[in-house]
Amino acid sequence: VGQFSDNKLNGQGTFTWADGRKQEGQWVDDEFDEASLGDSSADTVERESAEDADIQYKLGIIHLRGNGVPVDKAKAGQLFISSAEQGHVDAQFNLGVMYHKGDGLSLNHSEGVKWHKKAAAQGSPDAHYALASSYFNGRGVAESDAEAVKWLRSASELGHLEAQGHLALSYALGRGVTKDVGKALRLWREPAVQCDTHSQWNLAQAYYNGLG
Repeated sequence: VGQFSDNKLNGQGTFTWADGRKQEGQWVDDEFDEASLGDSSADTVERESAEDADIQYKLGIIHLRGNGVPVDKAKAGQLFISSAEQGHVDAQFNLGVMYHKGDGLSLNHSEGVKWHKKAAAQGSPDAHYALASSYFNGRGVAESDAEAVKWLRSASELGHLEAQGHLALSYALGRGVTKDVGKALRLWREPAVQCDTHSQWNLAQAYYNGLG
């Protein structure tokens, strides 16, 4: 089948197929969940209750994006903390991302994992997927391929297409699970049909190499 050269599912990497051809790609890219704000601005939203978790989250997005105000990621981080502590699942996920990136908040992978676990407990597919990346890479937790696959599987069950594709890749490589190319092909098909480009590419390459 080939190998993923940096043995990680996070960041840029090169997957080398059995015939020597290489595939470049970015396998995991944590992104912020963004609120639907309509025409809201910081001035209008700040007139609402400062204790409302959803408003704190929306204010965080406003300052993160610079929607009518200068971009202020540090303020966004504090607003996400306020919202996340009140149980807002999207704020919890974004807070985890900010801690992992050290963007607006001090880099702290352990805190990133803590908030992603809180978001995952509330059913966030993105948080489940982010935790898989953390365990694959030993980022804030002890590196564990088996634990990473557990989170990939749960994210997949919640409908996360990229997680489904990476779960298939784990089976193709035998990383965290017993190698099973047939199962990898089956797992790649659903996200490929739903236009996940990494799954489409991997599935096409597998067929090209006579693995289907």
